Amino acid sequence: MPKLVRRGTGQEHELADGTVRIGRSSKNDVQVIDRHVSRAHCRIEGPAGGWVLTDDSSTIGTFVNGRRVRQHRLQHGDEIKVSSARFTFDETPVRPSAETQVGSAATAPSEASPEGPSDEPAKEQAEANGERSRGRRLLGLLPVVLGTVVAVGVIGGLIALVVSTRQTPRRVVRQAADRLGRRDAEALWRLVTDDRKQQITLDEFKDQVKLLPDKVLRAARDLEIGVERRVELGVVVPVALQVDGVRVADEVVLYREDGNWRIHSVPVHRIRELVPEG
Repeated sequence: MPKLVRRGTGQEHELADGTVRIGRSSKNDVQVIDRHVSRAHCRIEGPAGGWVLTDDSSTIGTFVNGRRVRQHRLQHGDEIKVSSARFTFDETPVRPSAETQVGSAATAPSEASPEGPSDEPAKEQAEANGERSRGRRLLGLLPVVLGTVVAVGVIGGLIALVVSTRQTPRRVVRQAADRLGRRDAEALWRLVTDDRKQQITLDEFKDQVKLLPDKVLRAARDLEIGVERRVELGVVVPVALQVDGVRVADEVVLYREDGNWRIHSVPVHRIRELVPEG
């Protein structure tokens, strides 16, 4: 079945018959949490005559293979861009499974055995001796194998425990606030999703951090972090800070990338909107 594959996360959205809607609203079939995305951004209709992408008069437009489109008939491999979110249209044709082919080969008639005296008893005895020998070797290796499995399991469990203890969305947001407070742009950059990094260069990101007023950085060190909540593609963490006695609040969106939580709504970008420079 044709599907959309989201770059960065690898999440797949199967395209069933009818209309698939994409947008910021949770009522869409595919939700894209991004302030630039329209509530009803675009839609994909099919499959009669092929799958067709239509932009629903969105504010920033919909792009296919780098070109803004109003309507486009999708082909396998097309890249769809909705603000910072990128999807690949996958319409890989279904091929016969290897199991079916092997099954067919297994049912083919075998060649006739040559005529003559049979030495099957001798062969069976040799095979039996070989099986007993292999069995003894396997029994000898069993303690080593079991010890290795137990060791790997214990080590894997410890690693999972450490990762689950240290890597939570709220802690990532706290790390970002601390690094922002120190103007450590490179360390903050490492906490950002790949999708965001495609929208801005590291040098531009550093420039944004340099331009932030000192009062904003001091406020970031005392960032208030609320209780996270799950959304379709990741986690939303409420945050708030105070600057000159004025409290402002917003939300930080995090996605899972390579087993780690990464910030999708860049802290620098949000703070620059919430707190005017001056």
